[in-house]
Amino acid sequence: MEKATPKTRPSDDPMINHSKRRQVAERLPQELLEEIFAHESTADLKTLSLVCRAWTWSTRRYLFYAFRGLQKEVSSRVQRHFATDDDETRRNIDMFLDFLATRPDIAQQYRMFDVGPRRIVDINYDNALARCLDAMPNIRYLDTHLTTRPYSQALQDAISRALRTSIRSLAMMQDVAAMPIVMQAIRDAHNLQKLRIALPSRFARMVQNEPMTGPRPLLRSLELATPSRELPLWLLSPASPVSLDALKELAFHEITPYVSPVYRSLIDIVGRTIQVLTLASLDQSFSIGSSLFPVLRVLRICDMTLHGVQASDVAELLKQLPLDPAPQLEEIEFAFVPASASFNEARAGLLARDGGPVAWREIQDHLASEDVKGLKKITITILDQPYYPVRKVLRDLASNMPTRNIPAPEQQLASTKARLRELCPKLVDLGLLKV
Repeated sequence: MEKATPKTRPSDDPMINHSKRRQVAERLPQELLEEIFAHESTADLKTLSLVCRAWTWSTRRYLFYAFRGLQKEVSSRVQRHFATDDDETRRNIDMFLDFLATRPDIAQQYRMFDVGPRRIVDINYDNALARCLDAMPNIRYLDTHLTTRPYSQALQDAISRALRTSIRSLAMMQDVAAMPIVMQAIRDAHNLQKLRIALPSRFARMVQNEPMTGPRPLLRSLELATPSRELPLWLLSPASPVSLDALKELAFHEITPYVSPVYRSLIDIVGRTIQVLTLASLDQSFSIGSSLFPVLRVLRICDMTLHGVQASDVAELLKQLPLDPAPQLEEIEFAFVPASASFNEARAGLLARDGGPVAWREIQDHLASEDVKGLKKITITILDQPYYPVRKVLRDLASNMPTRNIPAPEQQLASTKARLRELCPKLVDLGLLKV
């Protein structure tokens, strides 16, 4: 399959920050760049931004040069030739491994590994990834990503070895729960502190529910990406590979009207130790009362916008804050979703029409009241995509990558804070909202 010819943009395009791209590229060892892009000129190397410290699916296609640019959808032509692309990727993996064999100091710098989505099952491809994972001894963050078929034996073994030696954070998705070798390795992962889990509706038919014996890793952080009625029961059962007895951080990536009762059994057990609670979306039936989270220190609400509908839901949620003389909650973080430039331009008009200012002033009046004691600060952030931790880097990639007109997080953060300064002056005066 021929590689796509890179599209070019005018050098004065405001969405292209050439200086920043060069800075990212220059942080990489020149020898590594030359080895990976041996068929490219030095000038091309200097205009590409790559992150070789973080091994992810999104960066791997640039790292191995299997594709030039991202596609929103996989066309039928690409699907027909996907095996060919995998062949090319495997060849590049071989070249990359040969290089790492001569530069173990570079191999030790990798911290993140994303297995990536598998559109087709290819044992040779799995085995190539297994050799890559084995070549990187200090991987801390492992994302098993999406799959509907078990990995090859070699890849399961490589993942298991990494779990038992270095992995601190694991994203476990789809049929990984049906791989006994990996599940046992999770049980033996003494360094594991954080688990993000998303399992399909057929979850109950996939896992083995026999009780596991022996010590289990004590999780500090748990993220639940999709709702499942069986999941909380399994996590609390003797069949679970992890222990929630020392859980400090809990995140829900999806809150819908039926999620709250589904996860209530889990909250009743672990809520007493939770200090940081993250909600990626809101359901009015969800409770943050002090009886459920008695030691809650930080409340993080994600996917925020300035619109009235969501702000009204947040206002109702915050009215549940403990009002007793010694409340525990000290910080509230509002993590706003990235917005396009065109949306930012129309933001003021949209807010005026959908009641945004009224809702935010309601939030202000409640948090600024004397009834809410203990709150020390309100933090405003711009949320990176949860499953693309290198989003900021990807925006700085080659000019042929679609930018979708998304401004830099720093620019959007400044405009969001400026708007909140107008909407919530009391919070600014009290020193809670530092803008």
